[in-house]
Amino acid sequence: MITINNAKCNKCGLCIKTCHEYCIELNEEGIGIDYSLCSTCTQCIAVCPNQTLSWNNISPERIDRRILPSSTQLKEFLKARRSERHFKKKKIPRESLEELAVMGKYSPTNNYDIDVIIVENEEVIRQVDRICLEKANRMYNLYYKPKLMRWIGKRLSPEYEKQEVKFIENFKKKSIFAGATALIILVADPRIKLTELSAQFFLYNIQLYAKTLGIGSRQSNGGKYFLANDKKAKKILEIPKNKKIQAVLFLGYPSIKYSNKVEGISPKIYFK
Repeated sequence: MITINNAKCNKCGLCIKTCHEYCIELNEEGIGIDYSLCSTCTQCIAVCPNQTLSWNNISPERIDRRILPSSTQLKEFLKARRSERHFKKKKIPRESLEELAVMGKYSPTNNYDIDVIIVENEEVIRQVDRICLEKANRMYNLYYKPKLMRWIGKRLSPEYEKQEVKFIENFKKKSIFAGATALIILVADPRIKLTELSAQFFLYNIQLYAKTLGIGSRQSNGGKYFLANDKKAKKILEIPKNKKIQAVLFLGYPSIKYSNKVEGISPKIYFK
């Protein structure tokens, strides 16, 4: 909840200008908020020069622009970033996992009511991995094994055969999670607008920060697909009835070191 200390307000109006929900107005005391319209986007907190506004009475901190990365540093960082598929057995400290979860909250999301389930228990990881593998097996038997489905699939999707290979390789490894030592699972109420998109922003912050800690990550669309509507998984993970899995992330210390930035990758660019 956005909280106000009008003793600090100089009535500059920047919070009103930046509010896209149109829920802030000036009054005799300073400013007032119509909380029935407020989405808690926190733009007003970020823009206020006098720190009049805060989140649950926790004062914001000043941005230290001296330590922000340069464009050259950020370009190097982004080019060096890869999805990780091979992990060491080394466990990630709980403090690091908690720090990653918190960093997600700093993303520019539309829905801040996203909860983070951190799965570090090996047995729980095995249980949800088994659920995914069983569902993947059923999907393979339904969509890839029958000759008719193979004939239809190849004509409908150029990715059909690639997906089939992935299924087979996962069955060989007997794992969907590929040796990850921790999972981060984002859950939220799907009825709130733009929840799934917000979860992606949330997850991206986590992945970027994980790299700075030397932790590899990979988003699992299959994990989300297989677990999202599974009652057994919801029970194991203790997900509230009104919330649904929005994203699944694998985490672990990388066992492979990438040495090169892959150049030559470029989208088609059009100016109009």
